[in-house]
Amino acid sequence: MHVCSLGHYMAESTSRRRFLKSAALGGAGAMIGAGSLNAVSPSLWQRPLAIEPNRAYWARVQLAQNPKLAKHDVVDVAVIGGGLTGLSTAYYIRS
Repeated sequence: MHVCSLGHYMAESTSRRRFLKSAALGGAGAMIGAGSLNAVSPSLWQRPLAIEPNRAYWARVQLAQNPKLAKHDVVDVAVIGGGLTGLSTAYYIRS
């Protein structure tokens, strides 16, 4: 046994094999618990959960959808999305 600085006795160090066994048992226990919760959940929540409608400003003022492409274009690079990543990627490729 090892004595730590506070005077408490520490158990022998855990071996790799013991750690892996306990981790596997813990994982199996979590999987069994999650599976049993999935089996029981229909009886716990009998009615479907209501989803609130989106009342945000941006959802009310959506622009009209772009028309479908009339022809198939062949391009070297296609940037999909106009968010920060898409715009910075397009800017970087353009420059």
